[in-house]
Amino acid sequence: ATAAAIILCGCSRQDQTAVKYRITGSDSSFVDGQYMYIFTYDAGKAEWPDSALISNHSFVMEGELPFSTTAFLYMASDRKTGNATQLTSSFIIENGTIRAENKGGYFLEMTGTPQNELKNRMFETLSSIMADTTLSKSEIDRAADSIIRSTIMENRDALALEMLEGWLDTHPGSDVLSMLDSFPEPYRKHPQAIYLANLIKEMPTDIGRSYVDIAGLTPDGDSLRLSDIVSRDNNRYLLLDFGAFWCGPCRAEYPNLSELYKKYKSKGFEIFGISYDNDMEAWKECIETFDMEWPQVHQGFGMHPRQTQAWNDYSLNGIPSTVLIDCKSGLVIAKGLRDETLRIKIEELFGE
Repeated sequence: ATAAAIILCGCSRQDQTAVKYRITGSDSSFVDGQYMYIFTYDAGKAEWPDSALISNHSFVMEGELPFSTTAFLYMASDRKTGNATQLTSSFIIENGTIRAENKGGYFLEMTGTPQNELKNRMFETLSSIMADTTLSKSEIDRAADSIIRSTIMENRDALALEMLEGWLDTHPGSDVLSMLDSFPEPYRKHPQAIYLANLIKEMPTDIGRSYVDIAGLTPDGDSLRLSDIVSRDNNRYLLLDFGAFWCGPCRAEYPNLSELYKKYKSKGFEIFGISYDNDMEAWKECIETFDMEWPQVHQGFGMHPRQTQAWNDYSLNGIPSTVLIDCKSGLVIAKGLRDETLRIKIEELFGE
């Protein structure tokens, strides 16, 4: 069977009522006298709803939340959480006992409850697909897309809500909203579902809509607008690239962008970079290191990326992020393209 045919049904659907959780863990890396924290980010609001003192390299947290939700575990030396260390990727707080286990990966694995076990199985499947050397990058992307879509639609729970928000990075908001509308009524009232629906409805731009102008300063200190570049006579397609030198995945992608730019610039392909580097020195080092000859701007050092106009106008969840614009119509025609997927799209647009 092909990877794209794999369907994951965790049967993890549950009523969206208050959940009683128990989270446990024991590992030599847990420092006695420090605290284990739950961190949540529901509806764009950061909270630390529970904590437990670590003793004998172990902890236990028991509590209740008004709904099942995405969370993370952090460890900190005090209750201020300012120096907290992230120990897990996202997991779901739900009814039952959730165990934090060291499986030898970069983060602890959260096990023991239906949605978390489903998530673990899904990522195991995705990892095996990505390691399949018989598949091209585009085939891997299609297979992963199929698995994620199936997982969302077969479960439609808190885990699915988390996945839908990530889906927005590469899919039209209308598609995400359509899937969200199919969720059971209790989950449509979940704060994260309400937040996501409102985010989509208020997005300034999206696939099929006109781009939103971006203004900033170039490395030389001159003012430059995206519209100045889009409107140039010879430009046919423009890729907005949001990134930074400190971002590992961004650095991995820059050589691909540089290669595409050199190959297709004369045919009407342009790139407009938006940098989130922390200072001018790092930004210029990034430009020189990766031979970035395309126009670039920065919207202000000392600002968190999420505070910038460009980040919010394009409803970003993180970087690297890309948006592809048809210069003649001014419409966004794709987003989230990287690596081979981006190369294939550019080849298609220029008839190669």
